[in-house]
Amino acid sequence: MQTGTGLELILNAAEGALQIVVTEDERLLCVQEWHKADRATEILAPALAEICTTLGITPAAFRRIACVRGPGSFTGIRLVLTTAAALRRVGQARLAGLDYMQALATSAVLQHNLFYGTPVWVLTHARRNLLHCQPFISYGPQIPAQPGEAVDLCSPQEALNRMQAARHKPLPEGTDPHRCTHVCGSGLARNADVFAELAGIDMDEAKRVLEFTQSNANSHSAWLTFIYPRLYIAKQLLKDDGVIFISIDDNEQAQLKILCDDIFGEANFVADLSVVNNLKGRNDKKYIARTNERLLMYVKSQDFSEYGLPLDESTLAEYKYTDGSGRYRLIELRKRGGADTQQERPKMYYPFFVNPDTGRVSLQQSEEFSTITHPVKSNGVNGRWRWGSETAQKNIDFLVAVEVGNKYNVYEKDYYESDEGARRVKPKSVLSGAAYSTDVATKEYRAIMGETFISPKPVAMLKDLITYATNPKENAIILDFFAGSGTTAHALLKQNIEDGGNRKFICVQLPEEIEQSKEAYKVGYRTIFDITKDRIIKASEKLAQEYPESHFDRGFKIFKTCDNFLPSSSYRDLKQLTLEQTNIPVVTTGFDEAQLQDILTTWKGLDKILLSENLKAVNLGNYVAYGFGHVLYLVNKGFKIEALKELIKKLDDEHEFQVSKLVLLGHHFDSKSQREIDEAMKNYSNKKSIPVDVVVRY
Repeated sequence: MQTGTGLELILNAAEGALQIVVTEDERLLCVQEWHKADRATEILAPALAEICTTLGITPAAFRRIACVRGPGSFTGIRLVLTTAAALRRVGQARLAGLDYMQALATSAVLQHNLFYGTPVWVLTHARRNLLHCQPFISYGPQIPAQPGEAVDLCSPQEALNRMQAARHKPLPEGTDPHRCTHVCGSGLARNADVFAELAGIDMDEAKRVLEFTQSNANSHSAWLTFIYPRLYIAKQLLKDDGVIFISIDDNEQAQLKILCDDIFGEANFVADLSVVNNLKGRNDKKYIARTNERLLMYVKSQDFSEYGLPLDESTLAEYKYTDGSGRYRLIELRKRGGADTQQERPKMYYPFFVNPDTGRVSLQQSEEFSTITHPVKSNGVNGRWRWGSETAQKNIDFLVAVEVGNKYNVYEKDYYESDEGARRVKPKSVLSGAAYSTDVATKEYRAIMGETFISPKPVAMLKDLITYATNPKENAIILDFFAGSGTTAHALLKQNIEDGGNRKFICVQLPEEIEQSKEAYKVGYRTIFDITKDRIIKASEKLAQEYPESHFDRGFKIFKTCDNFLPSSSYRDLKQLTLEQTNIPVVTTGFDEAQLQDILTTWKGLDKILLSENLKAVNLGNYVAYGFGHVLYLVNKGFKIEALKELIKKLDDEHEFQVSKLVLLGHHFDSKSQREIDEAMKNYSNKKSIPVDVVVRY
């Protein structure tokens, strides 16, 4: 007898994207999105096949299939319905339809943790100058948002009038009268000029955050709180032989260095690189015309092995000699610089014997090798060689003498090609050159995208970092947490073409809204993500034109993040918990120490707790919670009724226990447990009369 809901498939092509979601027993397995809805008929079948192969399942294994039924594209909706019907024939799946507007409203409730009574308006693009409009009411994260009226097909102005009129209507009993209205959907983004006056909905909070981050007293703490969990996760994602480069300016460089030393380890610090991106210098700073930015480099471990950079043109020109082994240059064997005298290294002062006819050298004098030479400096002081005599003897065939003036100098033959490939070099700590400049980066970007982005990174810099750190013969993955204009993807594609590599990129970019005054907005972009995506598409098209003989992989997928945070290494190991269960060990976290710290660190940032503050373990009987100030985190498994009683007792009896916010990890508390805790906090009047809010996070 089967338990749980089993494998579930959700299909959506109601708007300008094709979306596929797979779950098992209400646990998320896969979310994929393709922004090629006009080609959905070509994409859907192979996409489903790939997903099934990746997850190790068959189409017949789906027990439930849900299709988004609109309102939206007739062709897209018909396609997913037909596909669902076909899949049902090969298995025993039950079919269901999903109301698109309600799904969007409920998603907004979950994403933004909208409480009971919050008005939610969903606006989706219908056709030219029209949109679908429907109001909903939030009943909290555990209940689907409920429609207030039927879907209406109207103009943006008519929708705006309806929303403004609804502000004066009474809200459900028990609702905060000052609760802000939430608006979402593609119709809002496509008609931003009409709905501009709605921008003041959450401005108070935005203003508070802005003031906090710009305050001299708090800016560093705010930024560190933002960046710390991201760097912590970045370390977990790095391979043992991986490397991370972090671009930073002088405002936070010092703080970032200390933070990275703590996360990656001081021993894994490689360099603080200086990138000269403005040779003229910026005169907007007092005292100094700044010419550079910083680039911190850390490795995951000492397993990292650099691949190096190709030689520049001037260095290549030095390889002007040839013999049977190939091209080479001459490097003087006499040591130059510090510790370069016989007195300092006496064992490295010894004679070579030269054949004047061939230039060959030997360490033994003979009739063939009769001319003697020593490492003597130009001032007449005895110098020394770079190699000891044993090393010189082993490599004697790679040494040659050249007559300079009235004596012979000994040189090493440095070949361009070896068994490991062409000669490569280490990068210098100062990265400079015209190709690294902001002006060049801007011209590169505008040639593809026009004037739609400020201060893009230069392609040359990203290419050099990718080239230095990865071997083209290996299938390296480059992750960019802040993709911006998409330069990383552009550089990677170009480098793959040049050296035949098969590297892949993952670019992460939030759909950060673009101000209406910006040029990017005027040409149609609404978020930074839109720019990132379009840059990758246009850059690949341009590269295909520039390199017509190269058949490089131009494809990429777009994935959308979900709200679920799965702390377990395997989703199959996650089990629901109720307060009545007694067969589960009391103290079982469900994840290891690193994963626990990931969650707690992230939550500290969400609750604006400084990273310098340490959470305290709070014992609730046999259950361990974590708290600071007014916030208490219930993260571990095993929360039973005894722990709830102990929590209430602490609220009553312990003066210093002033908790007003209780945060639960939703994966370790099923909906029944969540309701019981929420009701207990609302209904029990503790002796301190402190209202306790219950927040569920995933």
